[in-house]
Order: sequence, then structure tokens, then C-alpha cells
Amino acid sequence: MANHPNRSPANRIMWRRELSGSLTAVWPDGREWTFSRPGKGYVYCDFGNGRNSGTLGRQICYGGSTSGNTVHEMNGAAFEKAVKKWLADYRRTDLG
Repeated sequence: MANHPNRSPANRIMWRRELSGSLTAVWPDGREWTFSRPGKGYVYCDFGNGRNSGTLGRQICYGGSTSGNTVHEMNGAAFEKAVKKWLADYRRTDLG
């Protein structure tokens, strides 16, 4: 696990808490993905690609994907933990 490519300083994600209660992941290349939970429930991600402009984005699901069992968190601490776990799973899956 120590040699995992996402753990190098050049690949670290920076996190920003927004006043709205959402959480933004800032990728090393400058991309920003904003996670929100409108109504304090299902978690959505605006992947910042312009395709979902004006929408909540896509629901995220357990295991690092956007299909399957939808992530649902009721409180702020659990929301943040679930989002960070989802992104770690996504990156692990994305690297194959």
C-alpha cells in the first residue's frame, strides 16, 4: 500500500468546505468536484465538466461509482467521511 500512486504529494487531493455545507475536492490538475447533499440525504457530485450546469450533478454510489447503492448520509461528519471514502474508492477503481 505504501507505493500506491495516489499517495504521492503530486497526486493529493485538497479539500475545501463550502459555506453551503458542500465539500469540494480540488484535484492536482485544478479540476474541482463539488459534493452536496440537498435535503440532508442522498449525496450528489458536480463533476465540474459543464455537462450538468445548473443541476446537482450525479448521485454517487458505494464502491466509487455512480451506479448501484446510492450514498445517503444524514449528518455532516458522516457526509464528509463518506465522500472521502467514495473518492478513494473511485481513484482505486479508476487506476484498475
